[in-house]
Amino acid sequence: MVQFRLMPIGVFAAVLAGSCTVGARNLQDLIKEVGEPVVAGRLTVTPIMFHPEDHRAVEAERGHLSVPVDRDRPDAGELKLHFVRLPTKAEHPRAPIVYLAGGPGGSGTASLGGDRFPLFDALRDVADVIGFDQRGTWNTEPYMVCPGSWNLSLDAPLTAELIEAGIAPWVHECHRHWSDQGVDLDAFNTRESARDLEDLRIGLGADKLNLLAISYGTHLALEFARSFPESLERLVLAGTEGPDHSLKSPDDIAVVLQRLDDYFRSNGLPAVTTRAERVLNDLSRGDVRTRVI
Repeated sequence: MVQFRLMPIGVFAAVLAGSCTVGARNLQDLIKEVGEPVVAGRLTVTPIMFHPEDHRAVEAERGHLSVPVDRDRPDAGELKLHFVRLPTKAEHPRAPIVYLAGGPGGSGTASLGGDRFPLFDALRDVADVIGFDQRGTWNTEPYMVCPGSWNLSLDAPLTAELIEAGIAPWVHECHRHWSDQGVDLDAFNTRESARDLEDLRIGLGADKLNLLAISYGTHLALEFARSFPESLERLVLAGTEGPDHSLKSPDDIAVVLQRLDDYFRSNGLPAVTTRAERVLNDLSRGDVRTRVI
């Protein structure tokens, strides 16, 4: 049986890259270059007008950063990463704030131009705000989207066997597709992505970075903190998952449920485990139907 949670991150990023950009506007809609690119080492920066959804355009910069595919193998070639930097309004700014999207497969650039723009715009009062596209995701080279598609039946219970039959062939085809193009999928991992962030810091000429991260982005942010503690000023994490926490023990879940039970009982509310047992008992007696509006 396929263990999707153990999928190499390179394949997982490719699987999710397309779905994470569903509804995202085209890059041409977000970015209009208004000046000539300036090259400084591995970093290329171009002045742009950035057009976030439902908001006025702002002057900004787009950047491309060339990084090694695998820093332990100098002959492995290079990747080109992408970011957009919104300039700060502060007279004495703090270290740049880098937004790390989730997934893996989400786009920092797309998030910057979407409905979270007011948050990022407000943070410009503190520092530059950077939407960073991690390796393999939207706007990077290579942009690793899987070919083809998959479907799961909606009129049958969702079982492990159904998931394997519906999705596994597509995942394996994705692996073959990118391997045949010479992409080293083993290099698309959190450790190398953390090194990418350090190269970004160096390329920007920043002493430190502030990281704002969500979901898988927190996984990456904490790996950066572990690998480059001197390069980090502050972390803000939402939906936190540590670098060694992807495989979760049932005992861990039990501890969390017990803490929730204690909280609810202390406030005169039914315990979570009591509610869960009631739902499971209902399900064990047969199908449960509910109305979805």
